[in-house]
Amino acid sequence: MDDIETIRARLIAAGRDAGDLPGVLDTAWEAFDLVHGVCLRCGEQAVGSFAAFAFAATAAAQGRQLITAAPSLPPTSGMVTGRSASVPADLDQTADGLASLARALTDQLSLAATWAEDRGDQAACTDAVRYARQICELLAQDPQR
Repeated sequence: MDDIETIRARLIAAGRDAGDLPGVLDTAWEAFDLVHGVCLRCGEQAVGSFAAFAFAATAAAQGRQLITAAPSLPPTSGMVTGRSASVPADLDQTADGLASLARALTDQLSLAATWAEDRGDQAACTDAVRYARQICELLAQDPQR
């Protein structure tokens, strides 16, 4: 959970600076990668929510791929995949943390799309938002949060 919250905080901080599109994209890539890895590990442990974690992992992989196409993504981004994050025993708590990260992705990428000057960056951000929303819908225990 610490990794999830750390990346969420970094993503929000990067989004506060409208001139740091590369920072938002880099952190968004890391966030999608983390969601992908954690969902795969949670899916191995989850009996009743295997499908939600599996579909969320797929959405995260798609979002990560879309961010990779953004022209302003720093060239060193995406060098390491499958971050080794610990998965707490409480899968509901993990799902809530991932849903919160997905909401932050949705907010920050939507914002970045409005101030990105390059159409490729705009498209990457806008398209990745769709997958962040899907992750949130799949994993949120309380969709209102």
